[in-house]
Amino acid sequence: MAGMDDTTADKQEAGGTVDPVTEATSATGADAGPAAPVARKRRNYLPHSFFGILLLALVGFGALIATLGLTGASVKLPVWVVAEVETRLNRSVDGFLPDGAMSLGAIEVGFDADWVPRIRLDDLRVQNGGGKPLLTLPETGISLDLDGLLEGQLRPRSLRISGARVDLRRDADGRFDLALGSGQLGTEIDGIPALFDLVDAAFALPALSRLQSIEADALALSLRDERTHRTWEVGDGRLRLENRARDIRAELGISMLGASGVPAQAVLTIVSDKTATEARISATVDQVAAVDIADQAPLLAALRVLDAPISGRFSATVGGEGITALDASLTLGQGALRPTQAAEPVPFDRATLELVYDPDRGRMKLTTLNVESPSFRLKATGQSYLQSADGTYLTGPLGSRLPQTFLTQVHVSEAMVDPAGLFEKPVRFSEGAIDFRLRLDPFRIDIGQIALVESDHRLSATGSVGAGDDGWTAAVDLTLDEISTDNLLQLWPVTLVPLTRKWLESNVLHGTLSDVRSALRITPGKPTRLQMGYDFRDTEARFIRTLPPIVRAN
Repeated sequence: MAGMDDTTADKQEAGGTVDPVTEATSATGADAGPAAPVARKRRNYLPHSFFGILLLALVGFGALIATLGLTGASVKLPVWVVAEVETRLNRSVDGFLPDGAMSLGAIEVGFDADWVPRIRLDDLRVQNGGGKPLLTLPETGISLDLDGLLEGQLRPRSLRISGARVDLRRDADGRFDLALGSGQLGTEIDGIPALFDLVDAAFALPALSRLQSIEADALALSLRDERTHRTWEVGDGRLRLENRARDIRAELGISMLGASGVPAQAVLTIVSDKTATEARISATVDQVAAVDIADQAPLLAALRVLDAPISGRFSATVGGEGITALDASLTLGQGALRPTQAAEPVPFDRATLELVYDPDRGRMKLTTLNVESPSFRLKATGQSYLQSADGTYLTGPLGSRLPQTFLTQVHVSEAMVDPAGLFEKPVRFSEGAIDFRLRLDPFRIDIGQIALVESDHRLSATGSVGAGDDGWTAAVDLTLDEISTDNLLQLWPVTLVPLTRKWLESNVLHGTLSDVRSALRITPGKPTRLQMGYDFRDTEARFIRTLPPIVRAN
C-alpha cells in the first residue's frame, strides 16, 4: 500500500493490528498536521435523574408533612384506601364482633402539633349480623402509635369521639343492656365491674393493644330504668377512658336540670382493677335532685321522699355481687319533705348528712344528721338497718336487692321546734332518742318511740305517720310525765283543736299537770281530732264564768 513503510508492512504480515492514530503519529512525527477528532463513549445520566426525582419527591412529602403539622390541615384519602382500611378493621375486630361489620364514610390524614400522625374517620358505623346499626359516630379522631408505625402497623394511641350516643337499659334485676347508637349489643351486663371487664377485653385486641385513651364530647346518654320506671336523658356529656398498666380509669361528666329546673352537674370517676372484678367509684354532684340520686343509689333510696337539691360527694366499692362499701357527705339545699304530690310539704332550709355503709351488718351509720330551718332545728347521729319489703335484713353486697324499709335509730343532741304561728314560743329539747321504721311504698313511718328530754321533763310518743294520694295521715299518742299549764300551752299548736286550747287558756289559770296523755288523729277530708287526759294538782281553774275559780284543786 502506498505510504506504508517496511515496519508497518511487517506488522501486518505478522497478523498484528495497527492503531491508526498511533500509526499516523509514528509516520508523521512532530511535523505532521493536526490529528482527526476522536469519538468519545456516550455516558448514561438516567441514575442521576432517578435520584433527583426521588429527592424532589421526598422534599415535597416533607414539605407536605410540615405544612400539615404547622397548619393543622389534613388530606382526604381516596376511596380505594378507605375500602382497604374497612377490610382490615373488620378483620381485626372479628374476634370481638364475630357477626358484626364496620363501615367508613371518609378518612382524612394529618399531623398533630407534636408531629404525631392523626386520622379522622367520618361516619363510622358498626352493624350486627342482621345489618342493624349498633354504633354510629359522626366524627372520630385517631392519633397513631409511633412504635406501631415503625413496625409497619397502624395502631391507635388515642381516640377522640364527638357526637356519640349511648343508650342503657337496666332491668328489674339490675342488669344492663348496652346500646350504642340505635341497636343493642345483645350482651347483658351484670354491673359496672362486668362492663369494665368488657372494655378490658376490647383493649386486649391486637388492633387496640397500644390504645391509651379515649375521649368523647357532645355525648348523649339515655338510661331507661325498669326498677323505678323512669327514663333519664342527658346531653353534652364528656367521657375520658384511660387504659393504664394495672387498671382502667373512666371519668364521666354530665349536665342536667336539677330540682326546680336549676342547672345541675355530676362528675363520676370509676377505676376498675384489671386483675379483679371490682371497681372503685367516686362521684361529686352539684344541685342534683334528691330523687335522681335516690333512684341511682339504692342505699340512699330514702332520699326519694325529699324535694330538694343535693351537693356533695360519694365514694363506693362495687364487686361482682354489688356494693360492698360506701361513704357519702351530702348537703341538701332549701327544700321540703314531700312523699306524694297531695301531701302538704314540710319545708326546711338546709340539711347535712354523712354516712358510712357496713355490708356485714346491713347497716348505714349516720355520723352526721343536721336539719336547719327558721322553724325547726335538729342535730343528731344514728344508724339505719336495711330491710326488704317483708322485713328481711339485707346484709352483704347489695346488688339487685333493693331496700324497701329502713329500721332507724337516732340519738338527738339538740332539737328546736318553732314554726311561725304554731307555738307561742320555741320548744326546745336538749337530748332525746327516736326509733322508727320507714317504709317507702306506700310512705309510712311507724314510730317505736320518741323520747325528748328537757330539764327534768320527758315527752314520749308512739304511733304512725303516712302519706298517700289524699295527703297526710297520722295516729300519734303522746305522754308527758309532768308539765305546768303554761308550758303545756306552749307545746300545744295554736291551730290544733283551737277551741279546746282556747278553753284551757281562759279557764285553767295555773297548776301542774301530770301523767298527761293525748291522742292525735289526722285523716284526709276529716277534721283533726285530739283527745287528752291528765291528772292535776295545786290547780286554779274556772268552770263557771260568774263564780269564783276553784283553787288548790287536785
